[in-house]
Amino acid sequence: MEKRNIGWVIMALVAPLNLCTTHACDELTAVASIKESNLFMRCIKEFDKYFSEQKECLSFESKSDGSLVSNLEKKIENHFGEMMQEETPWASFKGEEGYYHEAKITDGENTYCWYVDPIDGTISFRNDLDTFAFTLSLVKNREPLASLIYLPTKAQAYFAYKGQGAFCNNLLTGEENKLVIKDHPLERSHIVARSDDYAFKYLQRENMLSRCQDIPAIVRTYTDAFAYTQVAAGKYKAKIDAAAALWDLYPVYLLTREAGGEFVIYLAENPTSDLFCSCLAGPLQVINVIRSAVERESKALTFVNQIPSLELVECND
Repeated sequence: MEKRNIGWVIMALVAPLNLCTTHACDELTAVASIKESNLFMRCIKEFDKYFSEQKECLSFESKSDGSLVSNLEKKIENHFGEMMQEETPWASFKGEEGYYHEAKITDGENTYCWYVDPIDGTISFRNDLDTFAFTLSLVKNREPLASLIYLPTKAQAYFAYKGQGAFCNNLLTGEENKLVIKDHPLERSHIVARSDDYAFKYLQRENMLSRCQDIPAIVRTYTDAFAYTQVAAGKYKAKIDAAAALWDLYPVYLLTREAGGEFVIYLAENPTSDLFCSCLAGPLQVINVIRSAVERESKALTFVNQIPSLELVECND
């Protein structure tokens, strides 16, 4: 993990240009600040360094929902919370494992917040698989503006910026590609990724799980954030996510939409930041086929290419 192309390392070390240090900023300025300061590249470098230093003393425990969490995830989250407070004082910070701070700089109108999942795919991480990810998203009033999905053991980083596209960077070669989801019919040889069985049961959507067998494609289980990156890259045709929290939703929504794909949200019966919705992502024709299979008799409130606003759906985010 320590070997990296020298080009991106140099970029990561360039002195940051923070355009919003004295007051809260508009959306364009906020995104420009992130891009021009190479903030995401510096976050990748910081993740690698901290991960390497701390991973020797690993321990795992079960959370109240039955999912797995490591002490390393909590440390990573706290570390980035403190880092982002200095880098972007105009934004609040919320982590999956409970770290939170308010923005130092606000003007009452521009309300920004970072959402982080320190390790998406803890079970994959626990079993030495290479499909776990670090995710980070800047959000304004439930509208994601900039997102990073980093697959450390694959040395791949996925970026998305509102209105500016989605990109994949191979950190070993320095090669960067713009992601474009191609729309064509679903074939039986295509792969559709879905969540583990327990995730469907957790949100009481076993019917959606059972109807996956009616999808005319190969349907397999894959780690959530990783699967979305493969949809954006065109390797998987769609992703069915059984149970997504807000920090799960924001980065993959922006990545999918900026790559030109469709994104369907099935709201949880009582949405919270920890359990907000189920999701479906992919190209239009594929999504239409899958929706006809999984939505039969569904009573879930559905949003297409839209994250429910605070006015439409209130929850503790």
